[in-house]
Amino acid sequence: DGTWSRFRDPGDMTFLKTATSESFMTLNSVSAVGDDLVASMTFNAPTNATLVLLHGDESGGDLDVQSWDSQIDVDSIAPGSLTTNIVVAGLDLESEPYACFYLRSAPTVTGAQHVFEEWLVPFQISGTPEATFAVDAVDYTTASFSATAVSMGLGGTSVDLSVEIASDSGFASIIDTIAATNGILSVPCSVSGIANTTALVTNTTYYARAKLVNQNSAVGYSDVVSFTTLNPGIPVVSGASAGAGFDYGRLAGSISAYGAGSTNALLYVDVSETADFAAYTAFGGSNIVGQLPAGRGLVATGLDNGTAYYARIRAVNSWGLAGVSSTIPFETRLEPWAASPIGAAAVSGGTQLSMSIIELVEGAAVDATLAIGTTAENATLVETWSGISTFPTAMSHLDGASSGTYVAQYVVTSTYGGEFYAETNTLTFTVGLNVYVAPTLADLVALRLKAGESVALPPLVAEQDFYRVLNARVATLGSGGASLTAVGPGGTGVEYHAYDPALG
Repeated sequence: DGTWSRFRDPGDMTFLKTATSESFMTLNSVSAVGDDLVASMTFNAPTNATLVLLHGDESGGDLDVQSWDSQIDVDSIAPGSLTTNIVVAGLDLESEPYACFYLRSAPTVTGAQHVFEEWLVPFQISGTPEATFAVDAVDYTTASFSATAVSMGLGGTSVDLSVEIASDSGFASIIDTIAATNGILSVPCSVSGIANTTALVTNTTYYARAKLVNQNSAVGYSDVVSFTTLNPGIPVVSGASAGAGFDYGRLAGSISAYGAGSTNALLYVDVSETADFAAYTAFGGSNIVGQLPAGRGLVATGLDNGTAYYARIRAVNSWGLAGVSSTIPFETRLEPWAASPIGAAAVSGGTQLSMSIIELVEGAAVDATLAIGTTAENATLVETWSGISTFPTAMSHLDGASSGTYVAQYVVTSTYGGEFYAETNTLTFTVGLNVYVAPTLADLVALRLKAGESVALPPLVAEQDFYRVLNARVATLGSGGASLTAVGPGGTGVEYHAYDPALG
């Protein structure tokens, strides 16, 4: 019932210890001097008692004196409160490092007095706690470890286990201390799955060790183990120009690899006026995640018009590592508009000429004129358009000439931002008969004539060479050297045949 019972001995009684929570001795501290054990202890024995040291090459546990290799009666303890240093000399601490203090009532204690025995927790008589340590896994910013408490150190009855990580082998700069487990009461005791709590730096060498502290504040360390975190890779990226406007450039970026250890990347376009990108402006920042390759359209805005620039596509992954494409040169448009090429199509009543404003800077308006002549110099004004402020806007004109070759000249102007801009676009077009000129015989291979068309042919070379129209042989070179140089209307094809003497 947790108390001591007192009996009067009629002479034939045996005294036994009942369950109790009373304690009559305390181990305050313990140290070793050579093979001598020195312990500071406090006693509060109810009767005369004998202090015994049990020791051996391994722990015999408590409550069983016979399980220990040796026992030494150390001292006689008188009743009452007492704090003293207990010295046990002549031990072989290297071969028998385990010990336990055992206090029992003296044999002279009679039945009218307290009869008791008390054990302290066994401990190992070694200078400091001992541990083994291993690095189990290493990633980019994390690592996991396992450690085993091998001994609790001199007088140790419990130990706390932690792991230290440092940036140097001397542990002058400890960057993380991981509390693994406290209150280990028996050894060996292994703990696994110990992970760092402070993020590590990639591709960096660290040093780690297990640390044990027993209840007497004695500290012991395992051997130091070094490890290096993994090295992430850089993204792989490419790019190309997708066109430019008055004050912007369009770029197409593509990423084919995020880099080892990363599952996403931010895609940018850097724009500079110099090819070395000594100074640049970054645009974009689109996050790309998922299956690769993947691409994005990127726009650089706020640029100067009519200016040459250099661009590069840059991808930054989750590690902050960047990959860049090759340099992409482009030039912004000088004018605050963009126009389509001039088109000319034969229609009923003549030739339909057309050019469109396909892009226009916000706030800008353009005027346009069309002049037509047999040359650009004698072209005369035939139509005007004023104040075009939306796009696309077509500027069309029907020219009624029935035959001949002419020049169409569109002139577009605008005043924008205090600056005057003008652009001239010219097209030469033919009305009626189309004439084809083939500069060499080889150019005739793919030539096909339509009804009403003609072609100028080069001279034949050898006497046996000839031209054939409509699969009919129409001319050959004679001894006078005359040659066929033209085929009239109605021909649907021209073939050139060269004479091969070997074939006759």
